[in-house]
Amino acid sequence: MAFRKILLLTDFSPEATRAFGPTAELARRLNAEIILLHVVYDPGVAPGVAFAAPKAVPDIGDWVAKAKTGLAEHRALLPADLTVRADLVASHHVPEAAVAYARERDCDLIALSTHGRTGFRRVVMGSIAEAVVRQSSTPVLLLPRQE
Repeated sequence: MAFRKILLLTDFSPEATRAFGPTAELARRLNAEIILLHVVYDPGVAPGVAFAAPKAVPDIGDWVAKAKTGLAEHRALLPADLTVRADLVASHHVPEAAVAYARERDCDLIALSTHGRTGFRRVVMGSIAEAVVRQSSTPVLLLPRQE
């Protein structure tokens, strides 16, 4: 299998940037393009909830503007000699959005780091990496937290 297009997910955290170095090295060796993707969490009404009481949904315009700035800053962390595109999408479900993005853009690999949450934090916040692996038909490269 040829890996020509690698989707690199980021939430702008230090944990997420751990995946940048190994992914860049892989892209260089394979002459692959990197698409740096950030999914802006949009807390709008969840689909399938037809009778939910209306909620005050925050304007995500500010979040999108901040994400664009964050993408530019994080693009600068990747080597300039690589082909890197940065993009963002808004969704109420981050893993589904990332998997759909990879499928729709014919990405050959999804790369992301694990955050290493355990216990209550994992129950409350979930695991984006785990959900991406479960939902994706695209191969996923997980870079674990180093102790």
